[in-house]
Amino acid sequence: MPATTLFKSLSRMRFDQPFFYGNHDDLMWLVMFDRTAGVRLTHSPSGGGANADLQTTNPAWDFQFLVQKPEVMKEYGFQVRTVLRPRCFRQEVLGEFQRWQGTK
Repeated sequence: MPATTLFKSLSRMRFDQPFFYGNHDDLMWLVMFDRTAGVRLTHSPSGGGANADLQTTNPAWDFQFLVQKPEVMKEYGFQVRTVLRPRCFRQEVLGEFQRWQGTK
């Protein structure tokens, strides 16, 4: 398998809070996680395919849930919340995440 595959190409960048979001036209899609442990945010610049009209590629934003040393018959999981809303400023995104964290 080539060394350039998504799961082997690790970035030096790290996230402080477990969420990501992207904008499309006048909408924003937000994905929030209940933990940082085991969550790996991934981004592929061309993973969403090509956009011929705009002569560019569509990035793919994803995540991986990693379980170190998994045990047989043990259940693993996490909570996630997604939000589709009108585009907004980053401060509003942070507020949305903090409100969700406070309700769990």
